[in-house]
Amino acid sequence: MHFGHEGIGILAFDPLRLVDTSQSTFDFGDFAQQRSQDALKLDLPRLITNEFPDGTTIRSLLARVANDSPATAAMVREQVFSLGQDRELDVRTIHWRQRKNAQCLHADDEIHPRRQFTLI
Repeated sequence: MHFGHEGIGILAFDPLRLVDTSQSTFDFGDFAQQRSQDALKLDLPRLITNEFPDGTTIRSLLARVANDSPATAAMVREQVFSLGQDRELDVRTIHWRQRKNAQCLHADDEIHPRRQFTLI
């Protein structure tokens, strides 16, 4: 069983959160996979904005989160692509073009924090 956060920061066990009903054991099943994807959608923009204010590549992002998330590389790519589609991040090729789907993202594609945030 794993007691950490679903997205980025899985190794951050906090015994004080055990009383929090939102923290449950992590079983790596379908429900946990969905929770990880939901958490990535919240964690990735914050991580990229805070740690990579001038942008980064898919390769660098995957290296940064590899040991800090239960998410697979495919899950991270899907969320990065989705966040690009939602205009939460700028996701482009090295030639500053957009990709058509998450499977087409290359390791050298660039991810930049949005300079102007969208209001909901």
